[in-house]
Amino acid sequence: MPSILRDIFGLLARLVIGVVLIAHGYQKLFENGMDAAGQSFAQMGVPAAGIAVWIAALIELIGGILMILGLFQTVVGVLIVINMLGAFFIVHISNGVFVTNNGFELVLTIAALALMIATFGSGRIALDSVFGKNKAAARA
Repeated sequence: MPSILRDIFGLLARLVIGVVLIAHGYQKLFENGMDAAGQSFAQMGVPAAGIAVWIAALIELIGGILMILGLFQTVVGVLIVINMLGAFFIVHISNGVFVTNNGFELVLTIAALALMIATFGSGRIALDSVFGKNKAAARA
């Protein structure tokens, strides 16, 4: 595949994951509020729910912004994977696949996409490539 297409698809993948993560982080922080989100985490059996909700919300909001910008993609991608795998194993796995039943399809998809970005880089249409920290740009 021509490298420009890889870069465009990398940008599209980052935009999609970034928008989804920002929406979820924003919802926890500003729409539902952290108290309500923390109570929801506790009801779902998340250990240390009051702390976990802050970690999840900040990873989602800040991680989503950094994904869109294409900054610190390896670290951000790994943090997102860890966050989503926690959600997968603690909350969603016992509910089956479909998100309508609080299943794991969304968190597993986000984890897989974040792992791909962390592993292969964000493409040349990213701020990481401007600062020389982009795996994909280094290979091109």
